[in-house]
Amino acid sequence: MNFGVLKGAADAELIKSSTTSGFTKDVIEASRDVPVLVDFWAAWCSPCKQLTPLLEKVVTSYGGKVRLVKINVDEHPAISGQLQVLEPRD
Repeated sequence: MNFGVLKGAADAELIKSSTTSGFTKDVIEASRDVPVLVDFWAAWCSPCKQLTPLLEKVVTSYGGKVRLVKINVDEHPAISGQLQVLEPRD
């Protein structure tokens, strides 16, 4: 899910999708250099659709001082389950 906030390669370094196998590198290791915000999302999640553009805009506006890593919970249930990420309640 990308709402058009990313403008180029530099922004792609700030905001990226990750996987269960990439979580350690993309989140744990990267957080040694800069804070990393993790967005667990799903295509069917209405709050996710509202929050994603805002998160991307904020992260981009900080110009490298924070990164956003997005994890699709439907495609990568192992990491969301391990971290006990819960479904939103409408």
